[in-house]
Amino acid sequence: MSALQETFERVEKKKDEQRKIRAQIKEAQDGSQSYKRIKEEGQALKARKQKVEQELHNEFFSEYERLDKLARDIKDDLQMLSDLALTCIAKGQTVEVKGQDDVDYAPLFSVRFKKVT
Repeated sequence: MSALQETFERVEKKKDEQRKIRAQIKEAQDGSQSYKRIKEEGQALKARKQKVEQELHNEFFSEYERLDKLARDIKDDLQMLSDLALTCIAKGQTVEVKGQDDVDYAPLFSVRFKKVT
């Protein structure tokens, strides 16, 4: 068996153990009256917080709109930056950019596995 497969299986077993422990903790929380009471109080505070946030959102509507537009623009530019870096790497070029204060940045790649159906 390959090291890749063994490592993948080890990760899967640990994730399964994590799920079991989380289920035990959730069961204990569900059985605790003080936990339930505090959770309800937290939900009430959360509702009050959302009401205040909505009032502020209405008051600063144009700023929120600008913030949303900036977030979309940043996401698009980051995707373009990623595509450009990958193209440079495919061509065998060195990829490096300079940020503020002459800080160097190099690309970081990761691999994730997706379940194949």
